[in-house]
Amino acid sequence: MARRTKEELLAEFHRLSGVFETACDIQCDLDPDFQKTRHLIITRDQMLGWHDAGTATASTILSGVREGLNDISTGVMVALSENASSGRRFLDRYSARTGRDFFDDAGRPDAAIKAILARGRILDDTEYRLLSDALADTGNTLLTQKQTTKAETLMASYAGTGET
Repeated sequence: MARRTKEELLAEFHRLSGVFETACDIQCDLDPDFQKTRHLIITRDQMLGWHDAGTATASTILSGVREGLNDISTGVMVALSENASSGRRFLDRYSARTGRDFFDDAGRPDAAIKAILARGRILDDTEYRLLSDALADTGNTLLTQKQTTKAETLMASYAGTGET
């Protein structure tokens, strides 16, 4: 895959930031506790400020918004797998607000996890955190036991590189 230009990275950052901001708005509507901590979330403007000041690259801020989306996506996947109505309500509200499917916009964490496991290597901290979030699912609804073992092995290997 060819390296993307700075402009392409920033365009993807803005697209995913819009998805993330919409998802956060919906989370606030569905969960009053989320509203209490919303001010702690790093905003698009803050990330762009770091980029403009030269303290963060386009790739870095794109990774940041991806990590936030992975957190939300993984939570929705867990809720759906546990038949929790909150997952379905989230998806319905996202669709009503945007006219699109949330996972089409944000990406499916289960597909990303399977790709990481099939590759047999974690490429970056975003992938590491996605696997970590999946392993934190106490109901173990996202991974089989074999996948759990492989994810733990990959994470231990990646952590041994000093990348995390």
